[in-house]
Amino acid sequence: MEQILSDITIKDINHRTEYPVLMKINQTRQPYWVVDNFCGIDKTPIDASVNLTDLEWDGNEIYLAHTTDLVELVKYGLGIIISWKEQLEREYTQIPFDILLSIDHGDEEVNPSATLRFWAIRKQYHYIEPSFVELQKFEQPVLMEQVNYKL
Repeated sequence: MEQILSDITIKDINHRTEYPVLMKINQTRQPYWVVDNFCGIDKTPIDASVNLTDLEWDGNEIYLAHTTDLVELVKYGLGIIISWKEQLEREYTQIPFDILLSIDHGDEEVNPSATLRFWAIRKQYHYIEPSFVELQKFEQPVLMEQVNYKL
């Protein structure tokens, strides 16, 4: 990921506002956050037995594959991350969130792609621990951003 990021200048990143974050409420009035179509999950009521952080991981997936240029995919993804961070910091100041950008380099049969996800941190539970050691376990490069908290 470091090599890809070294080819990107922050001023070249355009904020992407087509995936705004929305707050929803489950059946017991607990909030959870969604983006885009939430992978269709938001069509049914969410009850109290559902782990909301896991639900957000599953539902908040933005898949980018509109170009084969990996640097352009990352720049597009970073534009979404910037917009998400700004909105989450502005509207949900007391809620910590993690945002993940993962890269698939592709191969002869599959084009390169990027996937973005985000989730709220509840009771100190991170879907993925935001540590160098944990992030290095991924086969493909990942970038993780924290919102409303510091490591």
